[in-house]
Amino acid sequence: MATLDEAHLATLSKEELIQIILANPPSNKRAASGPLPDEKPTKRAKTEKKQYKKGKDMDWSRYSTRHVALKILYLGWDYYGLAMQTTECPVTKTTPETIESHLLASLRKTRLIPENSDFGQVNYSRSGRTDKGVSAYGQVVALHLRSTVKEGEGLVTVGTHVKDGAEEIDYVSMLNRTLPHDIRVLGWTPVSADFSARFNTTSRTYKYLFMNPNKNIDIPRMLQAGKSLEGEHDFRNFCKLDPSVTHWIRAITSVDIHKFSSSEIAEGSVHPGADADCYVCTIKGSGFLWHQIRCIMYILFLVGIGKEDPQIVADLLDVTKNPRKPCYNLASDIPLVLFDCSYEPELNFNYSSHKDTQYTVRVLKEKWEQMAIKSSMLRLMINSINAVVPTEVEEQIPMERLLGKYMPLMSKQKEAHYQDKKDNFQRKLDAKQAK
Repeated sequence: MATLDEAHLATLSKEELIQIILANPPSNKRAASGPLPDEKPTKRAKTEKKQYKKGKDMDWSRYSTRHVALKILYLGWDYYGLAMQTTECPVTKTTPETIESHLLASLRKTRLIPENSDFGQVNYSRSGRTDKGVSAYGQVVALHLRSTVKEGEGLVTVGTHVKDGAEEIDYVSMLNRTLPHDIRVLGWTPVSADFSARFNTTSRTYKYLFMNPNKNIDIPRMLQAGKSLEGEHDFRNFCKLDPSVTHWIRAITSVDIHKFSSSEIAEGSVHPGADADCYVCTIKGSGFLWHQIRCIMYILFLVGIGKEDPQIVADLLDVTKNPRKPCYNLASDIPLVLFDCSYEPELNFNYSSHKDTQYTVRVLKEKWEQMAIKSSMLRLMINSINAVVPTEVEEQIPMERLLGKYMPLMSKQKEAHYQDKKDNFQRKLDAKQAK
């Protein structure tokens, strides 16, 4: 075959060039490096790329599976609680946003769990279920995650293509790249395959923050009432009764109320005036009932502003004398935070790089500064009004307006008895199933 160099081809006639072309048809095969630079990807190539991003072609047998505990921080003010919601809102026709809905989406996106998996398929557990508006610094969840190691604590399965000495996935950085800024994974640790974030918890600590700028809330009086809660008691009058719960005995280890100390207020505070009037109530116990902390805080505030006597706590704990709960409100959800979940032995979390932690602190500080500015603006307006028309406002329960004449708690209408609520719940359930 003649050499197909440019000089030789220039000497050939048209007929000779046609013969050479027919003898050397162009190949349909592409080089291993892929399509030509100016060639657009085919529809099939786009589909394959899309499927790869979704993880549909991922061979999960190549990877190990490891039971891992995650420590999570979140600001719950804009979320409909921690737990996944499956029922659509009748008004918006959408499923409410929750912490777990974002966590599940992030786990799927990073392919730490299969894309079509839900929490029930990855042995998921949580330490405490926080309600709408409640935040957390020390929430702990545990579940099976994809792993790149072949030995170590918590391994459930070992992948076929896992290499010796491979480093484990940085779960913290990977998840935080896809989570909202107000939901952050702080650390991770391997745990045994039978570990439950809920049932292995030995104690949970909640903190409730409140302001006392005019010193009209009697803190020692609140603390006196709070100390009556310590110990093992029947707390049916300090919770929202759930028809599925029949046991209301819980143990509270400690109740403490104190002003923010210097160690709790960062140096160089952008708004020290606001923190100076802030108090925190810390309640530690083995476990808590539905809305128990917010019920407790409402009663303590009534005592603190002089509407009730500290003895009211002991009266409500006496379920023989008071088997039905008086109708009263809940304290606000905004100041409540699940601060710590303890385990024995203690979980030693692996934290991510300094850069990742630095970003989390920066996000929190930006939110702090924005709220401090809003707080200063409100204080400026209050001071300006008082400068023109001096106004005294009766101290009330933080973030709530008590309208009209106050009625003593034990004189208020009582809620239905538990058994009546349970029977009513069962009737509704039977009617629903009969449809």
